[in-house]
Amino acid sequence: MSRADAPPPQSREVPTDGRHQRTSGRGRPGRTLTGRDNPHMLRRPPADRTARGFTLVEIIIAIAIVAGLSALAWPALQDAVFRSRRADAMSALAAIQQAQERWRANHPTYQSSLADLPGAGSAISPDRHYDLSLVDGTVSATGYTAQATVSKESSQRADSRCQTLQVVVDGGSLVYSSSSSGGANAAPDPCWVR
Repeated sequence: MSRADAPPPQSREVPTDGRHQRTSGRGRPGRTLTGRDNPHMLRRPPADRTARGFTLVEIIIAIAIVAGLSALAWPALQDAVFRSRRADAMSALAAIQQAQERWRANHPTYQSSLADLPGAGSAISPDRHYDLSLVDGTVSATGYTAQATVSKESSQRADSRCQTLQVVVDGGSLVYSSSSSGGANAAPDPCWVR
């Protein structure tokens, strides 16, 4: 057997005062191995680069962006909800107007009570956001004032700008007005804008 065909000599480690000594299979001592001799021994294995997910910083940034956009959009959304609920009062006041005109076509004066006015419905708007009434002392042969006031049980009471909506009929002319929690709204009326 030639030297080229011989298997490589096996090395073995022999402990010597805390260090490992490398020896060839023939018992000859080699050099002592330390951690610096094998840099792979000191390194941690690389992190798995195929791992999926978000870091905490990315999640916090996403939450901050959503919070900022929500803070900007919330007032516009709230205003749109209030406007849509005002449509409840407008349709109820329109029903009162139509019922009053039908009544007036057959009687010398307008009706002074919603309860006695056929076709006016109840004293509460269909979606229950407004209380409806005819203002005392305003009903005559030539006119009346119908009023829709925000109901105390409705979430619409947060709409401080349009607490009361009114339709004033006087001698054939119509005036749409409203009042806020602080008093009458100035023209052009912000509550009747469509």
